[in-house]
Formats: sequence, structure tokens, C-alpha cells
Amino acid sequence: MIKHSVWILVGIVLFVLTPDHVHGTENNQPKMESNSYTIRYHEEGSPTGLVSTGSPEITYFIKLSNNDLPYEVDMFVNGKEVSSTYNENTGMLTYEAWGLTGANTVTVQLEVYGEKQLERSWSFEIDSRNMDPFASMDNEILTTVGNDALARANEYRERLDIPLLKNNDHLKEAAQAHANYMNVYSKGHHEMNNSAHLFTGKQPAERTSYFGYPKWFVGEGISYEEPGGVSAVDHLFDAPYHRLSLMNPFYNEVGTGYNNQGDVVMNFGGDGSEGEHRIIQYPYPNQRDVPVSWFAYETPNPLRFFNQDQVWTGYPVSYVYYGPSSHELQVSEASLVNEDGETVPSYTVTPQMENEGTHHVFLIPKEKLMPGAGYKVRVNAQAKTAEGNLFDVSRTWSFKTGESVLFHDIYFEAQNGVHFLTLEWANGEDPEAKAILSKEDKIYIEKKGDTQRTVRSLESGTYELKVDSPHFNEQETYIVMIETGNLPHYQYGSNLNVVDFYQTNSLEALYQKFPIWEARQSFYGSYKVFNDRKQQPDHNEEGTFIIDRIGNLITSFLNGSEAGDSSTVLPTQEEDEESGYMPY
Repeated sequence: MIKHSVWILVGIVLFVLTPDHVHGTENNQPKMESNSYTIRYHEEGSPTGLVSTGSPEITYFIKLSNNDLPYEVDMFVNGKEVSSTYNENTGMLTYEAWGLTGANTVTVQLEVYGEKQLERSWSFEIDSRNMDPFASMDNEILTTVGNDALARANEYRERLDIPLLKNNDHLKEAAQAHANYMNVYSKGHHEMNNSAHLFTGKQPAERTSYFGYPKWFVGEGISYEEPGGVSAVDHLFDAPYHRLSLMNPFYNEVGTGYNNQGDVVMNFGGDGSEGEHRIIQYPYPNQRDVPVSWFAYETPNPLRFFNQDQVWTGYPVSYVYYGPSSHELQVSEASLVNEDGETVPSYTVTPQMENEGTHHVFLIPKEKLMPGAGYKVRVNAQAKTAEGNLFDVSRTWSFKTGESVLFHDIYFEAQNGVHFLTLEWANGEDPEAKAILSKEDKIYIEKKGDTQRTVRSLESGTYELKVDSPHFNEQETYIVMIETGNLPHYQYGSNLNVVDFYQTNSLEALYQKFPIWEARQSFYGSYKVFNDRKQQPDHNEEGTFIIDRIGNLITSFLNGSEAGDSSTVLPTQEEDEESGYMPY
């Protein structure tokens, strides 16, 4: 997953750059004297390796610092010049091939002032297998997982004020093909077995090229054994290295793959940076309800510099300079302090120690953060351009952690005949918390961290989940409604389906006491018209309820005549004053 790019300063110097996690370059053009110029180019164009179609779009990046010079750029396919198109603004040389078979070689030549200044060649091979990554797959599940992953990723990107992603079919094919490969062979970003019948390319860039994605700026994120797209994106965002692609403002397209082991593959693509830069922090400035903890289990391991792995830490904080890869990020200070101004001991990863990209800073607290607490981050840094100019890119920002036990998902996973209760903690997991799932005072499951004791077999019904968290210093009770019978959609899925869950002190719980109000809506105002979903023949006080904002039932009456299935509900002024019922 290392990208290569080359700068040439004609007659003077050569640079070779190896930035992180994406394939392609984002180089900024140096300032040159009027009688000189630069050539920016890639070692190879696209496609490379295997290609699924005999009519690929062939592209190559090459750009001069001065387009007013007399120049000519030409493309040859298998030794024959083709009618390629060159865009001076983007630097892309493009040719729509057709009818190719077997091995093919592309050569690009650049002449300036009538003299050859550059020649580059690469090869690709048309695959005769007619690969269809969606054959024999449940497309309804793939579509659901992909759409959920896209929507969740865009929720994060919208909060960060960066361009939203859109689906791309070529990236989707590449992602699904790699998910299929991992289902049979080794997991990870590399496909090492090039003789395997599911092989489409060793690196993400080769795999996206295989399926006809023409852009060179691509990346990949993988999360394993996920029940769906939402949890996959959440877990990728929690991991500092993997959130880099999800936050990259120069990606604008994505494709998602999924296999029956629950592995989610996301391939990202875009045009890269053309000299622009953007600084993204996460947690973002003034973010609330930031998780307090993270289990450090990521490849590459961000704690490898400190001889730590698979340990509980505080939630990772990241600062990323997204800009030309030729720029150097120089960090003089990176710190995390609490509300009392005390420095929080952290594993600090800086560009100076990195071998997985050099444009980011990670601050990973050594201990879990405190619930409901404020923190301030300071990163003092400068960006150094290729020509040696420095400019300040420092940032100082604050965030606040979540203050209570809260779950954004509860579900079961099955392995070796055991149904494991899985809790997705919205505000960060407390590994010391104890959870008991019971019904009618009978215990069914006891859970602490990753350890679970199953006392009784579960069946359809309504259960009570009590959670005692020492870190949050809180006891919380949830109502969990379980149904059985549906077939799991991935290998570790369970036929125990949590169809609903809610806290016992929530409005959701209150609605359960009044089943006539099926709409589960809460109105705050002195005059509301609502639909009686039960379509009661006689509207009366027993079928109509007004609930104040803290859950108290207010005595109400009907005023006026009913028309159809609508009724007008008017609480009295006295009831407003007594109950504190006030409109929003």
C-alpha cells in the first residue's frame, strides 16, 4: 500500500516520494526560474496487472509546470501510436481502447522543444476468466450493507465538513472481488496467491484498475466479522490508521464488498490533491459524546513503537495534514490536557517515527478518558514545501466525552453453538462492566468484557438487561425484545434477533404503557392534530394521552368534533401550569 511518484527538475535534481495508504501522488509544483520547468509524472499508468475487459480506459498522469512551452505528449499501445487525449489542467492522458487481448504494453513519450524528455512504459494483461464478483451472491444483502456503510460514512464526513462520498460501480466490483478472495484465502490488503481463481491483483490499485476504475488515487479499508455496514464504518473510524481514508477530503467515491464471514471491504477513489491542503482533526472541534475508550487491535498497530498491542486505551485523537505528498509535516508539540490543565499521559505517534505515512499525529491516551469530561488538544506544526518554504498548520481544539452508559446497537453472534451477546457502546466500552440479561427474575446471560456465561437458552420474548459500569459509575437497565427463527446473513450471525431495545426510563418505555398510541410520537405545543392509528370508533380520554417532556401523563380532554381519524387535543391552561407542560 505504498505509492510512488517522481519529480524531475530538468538538468538539476530527482526526487522519489513514498507517501502512505493510497496509490498515486498529490505533488505540489515547485517554483522555478523562468528558463526552467518541472515534469510531474507517475512511474506507471492505469491499468496494470490483470484487466477484466478488452476495452479498458488507459490513463497516465504527466504534467509540465509551464504549458506555454512547445511540447508533445503521445501514447503508444503495443508499439502503435493511438489517438489519446491530453488535459493540461488535470495532467491526464487518456485513451479508450477496444478489442484488446492477452498481454499489452503502453508507452508514453514527452517531447519539449522537439527533444524527448521522458519515456515510460508499463504492461497489463486481459483476463480471459470473465470474472463476475457478484455471481451466486445475495445482492439484497450486498446492497443493504453497501448503502448502510455509505450513509454512515457520510454522516461522519458531514460532521467534519468534507465532501460526501458517492457509490462507484468499478470500486464496488473491486471491493466485492477482494471480499470473495478473503473468504477463501488469506485476509488483509494483499492478494499473494496470483494463481488463485479469485485473484484480481496484489494491491488495491491493481484491483481497482482490474475492474476499470481509471483514477490513480485509491485506498482501502477492511473490517472483519461485521453484522453490517454501520458497525463496520464505526469500527474503522475508531481505529486511527483506518479513519485516515474515511476522512480524506480528496476521495469522493467508494465501493463496498461483503462476504459470508462478515468481512467488509471499502475501496475509496478520487482525484487527489492538486496543490490544495486540508487539516482534519478527530474527534473534531467541540465534538460531544466522544467515546472514553478503545481496544487497540489494528493492523498496522499504532502502538508498535511502544511495544504495546491489544490493550485498552483511551479513545485515539488524530490530527491529519491532507496535502501534497511532497510536503513535509514538522511537528514540534502534540499534547492532550484535561479540564484541570493536567497533561494526559499518551502514546504519541509523530511523523518523525512513522513508516506508514508522515502527514499525521496520533495521541492515544494510556488510560480510559473520564466520562463527561472536557479535553483540549494542541498540535504545533509546520508544513514544508518541496522548495523549502514553511507555513504554519498548528491547531488547538477541544472535545467532551460521553457521560453515561449508552448503546447504539445490541445483537447476538453465534460461534460453536453459543450465542454471544454483543453490546456496541456509543460512549466507549467499559471492559469491567457487568451485564445480566434476565426475564421474570431468571438469569439467562451474565457477561463481563469478552467473557460470557450462558445460564439458560434464549427464546422469543422481552428481557431485561442490567448493566453495572464502574468506570461510568452508573447502573443502567434496558428492555431488550428478542425474536428467533430468522436465518443469519453471515457466518457468525445468530437466529436470535434483537428487534428493539430501549432504556427503562426513556419515552420509548413510556410508550409501551400506552399501546393505543402506535405512532410513538411526542407533541409539545398547546394545539396539535394527530391521527388515531387504531381508528377507535369512539374517541375518549382512555384512548388519548398527553405526556410532558419528562414523561408525566397529563389529564387531557377532547375539544371539538372528530372528522375521520383525526382529533384535536387541547390541554387546559391549569394543567399546563401544574405539570410544567410547555411548548418547545
